[in-house]
Amino acid sequence: VSSRNGGYFQFEAFIKTPENIKIESIKSSEIRVLSERLKNQGKVSDLDELKVNDELSRAPGIGKKYATKLAEAGISTVNDLASLDPKSQRCNEIVDMIKKDRGSLTESKFLNLIEKMKRIVNKQSSFGND
Repeated sequence: VSSRNGGYFQFEAFIKTPENIKIESIKSSEIRVLSERLKNQGKVSDLDELKVNDELSRAPGIGKKYATKLAEAGISTVNDLASLDPKSQRCNEIVDMIKKDRGSLTESKFLNLIEKMKRIVNKQSSFGND
């Protein structure tokens, strides 16, 4: 139940006598809960929809696992990835991590993603959007 659908939780307590006779019930006020899942933005269908400060997990091709690993390496947003120099030692270390994982994100896909993120940042910077 979430407040998104108008639902709520309510606590109810019953007071009973030793003879197990219900005397009165006490109900709390409405408790609305919005799950963490609902607060997160979903994936975009196209990379061009990404904004500079969007989380990488919104990008097609970056799953939760890679988003977490990249965040551990200090790269969590489009801008973070765009600022990564593909020829740097740091990038090489991340590529090594990707190679060891042997998942769907390959070295060439990762380097291509860096270039795409650079284009997004440059495009939005030239228009003054972020």
